[in-house]
Amino acid sequence: MAFAVGDDMKAMTGANNGLISLWDLNAVKCTKAAVGKHGAVVQHIATLSAGCYATASVDGKVGFWDTRQQLGSSTGNEIGATMSHTPFFSSRRQAAAPVSGLCR
Repeated sequence: MAFAVGDDMKAMTGANNGLISLWDLNAVKCTKAAVGKHGAVVQHIATLSAGCYATASVDGKVGFWDTRQQLGSSTGNEIGATMSHTPFFSSRRQAAAPVSGLCR
């Protein structure tokens, strides 16, 4: 649903199911993927700096990804150091409001 290309010939993509993937454009393959950070469609991805991205989803979460670092994941399929934040909750719906955009 969304993608962003960094200066390092890497790209990050977001899918309908919340899956985040990191692609090596030189090798033309997906090198890493992460699930569970977003619970819905990832509609926006922004490149922050070389190897760093922000993602935003319909679930109301904003994720920050540093793909330059290894993470302590026993499975080895984490992309990089991440934090997910839910910036806003609607008191009427008891659910997060979709994030409508990102910018650098």
